[in-house]
This record gives sequence, C-alpha cells and structure tokens, in this order.
Amino acid sequence: MDKISEILNGLEKQDIFRVWKSGMPPEMERRIRVLCTEYKNQTPDSRTGLRSAIKQKAGWFILAFVNRMAIVALRANDKSALTDGVIALHLSRITEVDFRDAYEPVARLAFCAKQLGIDLAEWSLAVCPEISSTLVKFMRNPGPVNVGPDADGNLSFRVTPEAEARRACRYEMVKKRPRKKSI
Repeated sequence: MDKISEILNGLEKQDIFRVWKSGMPPEMERRIRVLCTEYKNQTPDSRTGLRSAIKQKAGWFILAFVNRMAIVALRANDKSALTDGVIALHLSRITEVDFRDAYEPVARLAFCAKQLGIDLAEWSLAVCPEISSTLVKFMRNPGPVNVGPDADGNLSFRVTPEAEARRACRYEMVKKRPRKKSI
C-alpha cells in the first residue's frame, strides 16, 4: 500500500494544466500503469480501498491516462493498453464527479476495442467486475470518434464535430449565466 500511496501523493502534486496541454510525461504514465497493475492483483476489498483513496485531482490524471491508453491501443493494437485504459477509467471515479466527462474516453476505448475484435462492455466486466453500470451503459452505445493521422503521420483521435458543438453550446450557456456580485 506504500507504493500506491506514493503514486497517489505524487499525482496530487502535479500540474493539471501542464499535463493536459503538453501531454503525459512518461514517468507519470509508468506510475499509473503500476497503479492499474496493483489494482488487478488485489482482492476485491483492497480494490475498494484503493479506489476510495483516489482524490479528484489524481482522478483527472488517471482520466488523461485513459486517453493515452486509447492512443496506444489504436496505434499498436495492444490489448494490455485497452485493459489498463478500462481499469484507469474505473479508478478515475469520473462517474462520481461528472459522468458526461466519460463520453469521450469511453468512445475512444470502444473504437479501439472494435478494432481488436472485442466487445468493450463484456471485456470491461471481465477485467474489472466493479466497473460502474453507467460506464458499461456508455460502452454498449459509445459516441462517434474521429480518427486520422497527426502531424507525424501516426493515427490519433481528433475532436468530432458533435463534440465541438456540445462544447460551444456549453460555453454559451456558461457565458449567459448571471454572475454573483462580489462584496
């Protein structure tokens, strides 16, 4: 449990903006992979304890790791990356924060699973029986993804027009919201 605590404390000290803007550093990716491996190797009771130890900030880094694993699975047809992505999605506790933030990572994992000939919902239940029923529901009916080459010619995920429209709508809604007057 000391290794897990060290990893989680290290994640809490990281800069969210830097990771989302510049990408996940290899050391952080390695540590989250270790966290996923530890989760797989524990008893159900220990798994619950590990998941409850994850705070919201660490959860955001773990969610970024899910997107990274989707890219790895896409480029290398790697089932272990898909497994780590599913476990990390569960560990991120995203459905407890805002389930809408799970749409994109689930859609990416579902696309990769389809490329590998895997039913993501069934795979997820086998790999991580404790996974949220909300996530399984999303996995059974994932949203669209847009895949194409990046600047280096590697396959990558792109933002879909549907996601851009949702983001613009949300921005407009937030902009129209009345502000509280400060004292």
